[in-house]
Amino acid sequence: MKKQLEQSIIILADNPLSVICNPTFPKEVVCFPENGLNAKHIKSFVNDLKRYPKTIITTSLYLLREIGLQNIDCIYQNFLENGTVLESDNIAEIGDIEILDRELQQSQEYIDKECGLIK
Repeated sequence: MKKQLEQSIIILADNPLSVICNPTFPKEVVCFPENGLNAKHIKSFVNDLKRYPKTIITTSLYLLREIGLQNIDCIYQNFLENGTVLESDNIAEIGDIEILDRELQQSQEYIDKECGLIK
């Protein structure tokens, strides 16, 4: 029987496929849970991490924000294109997260378009 994790591990990557396709990548990882869940279900999924920690790879800003809002005890790992892995229990300490920067940029562009600031 496998030992349960004490805290969740949240994996972020500039190129998630390069991480997933690595032969050393653990098979027990939940890949992109946000793809099959709506906002209500993401909140429930994150809440379950309190009792049942998991290792997750994600590109979802919404999921990461929910983890922060619910104060989930976790380790963040940021896999950079150059092969470096930054790790911390504080997301602010794992460097720039390109996937999140792109999502924020797209959100701002959408808001600007909807407000008529860009065409």
